[in-house]
Amino acid sequence: MLLAPRTAAGELVANLRFPAGGCALAAIAPLLFYRKHVLALLGLALGCWHVAPELSLYARGTSVHAPGRELRVVAANLLYGTVEPARLLAFLDACQADLVVLSEVTEPNARGTRWQEVFERWRERFPHQAREEGAPFSIVLLSRHPFEGLEAQAFEPPVWKEGLRWTQRRLLVEADLRLPGGTVKVFATHFPIPFGTWSLAARTQLVERIARERGPGPTIVVGDLNMTTTSPLYEELLATARLRDSREGFGPCLSWRPPLSPFALIA
Repeated sequence: MLLAPRTAAGELVANLRFPAGGCALAAIAPLLFYRKHVLALLGLALGCWHVAPELSLYARGTSVHAPGRELRVVAANLLYGTVEPARLLAFLDACQADLVVLSEVTEPNARGTRWQEVFERWRERFPHQAREEGAPFSIVLLSRHPFEGLEAQAFEPPVWKEGLRWTQRRLLVEADLRLPGGTVKVFATHFPIPFGTWSLAARTQLVERIARERGPGPTIVVGDLNMTTTSPLYEELLATARLRDSREGFGPCLSWRPPLSPFALIA
């Protein structure tokens, strides 16, 4: 944890505190069975310390009541374009999404689907659309409400590494979403994974940009952040940009499942 704000390896490990805490708590029963009481007590203390940031999301919810209809925002990573359009549209309809931010959009995708043609067919549902090109991933915004002032920022890694050319096009898209009751600032982004010095620098640049450009009005940061509640960089993003975690009151909402795991381990 002490290395997390300074090194990419520490940042990566800090994101794994929740599953690490779960493992520590799971080890208590066998340790007690073999009468290793000191180790069991240590496992309990470490486990509780690691899982506390995520579990505290159950209790930190604060109700925000405002006149008018809810704004429903959905973020989805299309996983190199392997997602089926029909399943994605069914999910968006079920959510009654007003604003959709899609990352890892490739053209054509791994199934041969051309997303631009798909989005055109969805124009009746989402009349306002924007696409910001990346290499190889793009960010797409689909909205029922108009947006203006669209601006995309590409962040260059400070260190060049052969085979990592795609990291040069990590994007941050800014837009003002116009609603009947006012305007909401939207930051749509896709952070690089915490792997290498170039990654940590790019992630820090994105956090600094969001904090600098965030205005006094309502603001939404949405996308694939590639970080968790226990990341020091995530804590910095919430603090410097004056944001709230949208999971407050709902718990961890685990979403990432490794290939060999039967259930999701981190959000």
